[in-house]
Amino acid sequence: MKLTKLLSAFVLVAAVTMISCKGKGPKDLIVNKWQMSEIGGAGAAQIPDSVKTKVIGHATIEFKKEGNFESSDMGDGPKTGTYAVSADGKILSTTDSGKSYTDSLDIIEISASKVILLDKRSDIKMTMTAK
Repeated sequence: MKLTKLLSAFVLVAAVTMISCKGKGPKDLIVNKWQMSEIGGAGAAQIPDSVKTKVIGHATIEFKKEGNFESSDMGDGPKTGTYAVSADGKILSTTDSGKSYTDSLDIIEISASKVILLDKRSDIKMTMTAK
């Protein structure tokens, strides 16, 4: 009887541990404040060095749990808006407040400490680190 109770307790603890340690997906990982750390891709050659210097290490974007974002120092002033991550976790869509169109970025990589996004229209890859 004691062995049965012990085994049952062990199974319960193991199950709870496995559920709580389950990896977070892109929808959870994107919720953070990110700072631009690198700009690359073929399209980056079209960005003046002065703009890159202003943005890298300074520009931030914060994705909030409610589906809103705030950005600053992205080159054209602060912005707010909404965002969504696709069901498969591969596309980040943003809509700036007051705009009627949505921008879509490919999520190349995402972790708790880094996100890499690709704008296919301009072929610009942005690497951001958690702030």
